[in-house]
Amino acid sequence: MNCVACTERVPAGASKCPQCGRALPRPSLAASQPLPLSSPAPLPIEEPEITLDDEALLEAEPAEPAAQPEPAAPRPATQAPAPPAPAPSSRPPAAKPAAKRAAPRVVPPAIKLGITEIRTLVTEQPDLVEAGLRLYTDGEVPGASFGTPVGEIDLLARDTAGALVLLMVTSSAAAKDLPSELLPRLGYVRKHLAQPGQEVRAIVLIERLPEEVRYAAAALSDTVSFKTYRLALTFDDVAL
Repeated sequence: MNCVACTERVPAGASKCPQCGRALPRPSLAASQPLPLSSPAPLPIEEPEITLDDEALLEAEPAEPAAQPEPAAPRPATQAPAPPAPAPSSRPPAAKPAAKRAAPRVVPPAIKLGITEIRTLVTEQPDLVEAGLRLYTDGEVPGASFGTPVGEIDLLARDTAGALVLLMVTSSAAAKDLPSELLPRLGYVRKHLAQPGQEVRAIVLIERLPEEVRYAAAALSDTVSFKTYRLALTFDDVAL
């Protein structure tokens, strides 16, 4: 040890400094005891310096996705119990209502009339054939059974527009001769009875038009029209 006054080296066990004679302090018991050995302090770990390039690489590296938990397996659906079967009823099944049948259409019976009777009917009521049709009169000469040098006209009438109308009633058997008989009558009325510019036309009443006459009728369709007829008898109740 060294002297604290002159820093002279003092041998071990001396009580005074051999240089300056200063008394030396006695070593304490605590100082004479050896110090316990302690584990050396851990050396500090030097962290590597992170440069700008390293930071760019760290930012560019994507983070690993967190592990997703596996979905639980679906539980098997429990089948609903079947509803109990209904108890058999002791009542008999109700009978289905019978389908309503449509009432049969009642067709009134047809009445057969002769050519003479049809002529008499349309002479008395010419508007049955066409609304507004009226009998032609020229002084004392009536339009019914109007005679001409080329043949008789069953009914000569006038319509609401003032045109002269030849009304002829014929049978299906005599229809084939109708064009040759009708054209001269139309020419006579147009030449001798019609006023300048007055229309002249004809209406033929027939029960049924034969097929062999349809082409001739089509050729005269601008001047002649054809109508079929049918009479029926009906019965009505009388309210009392």
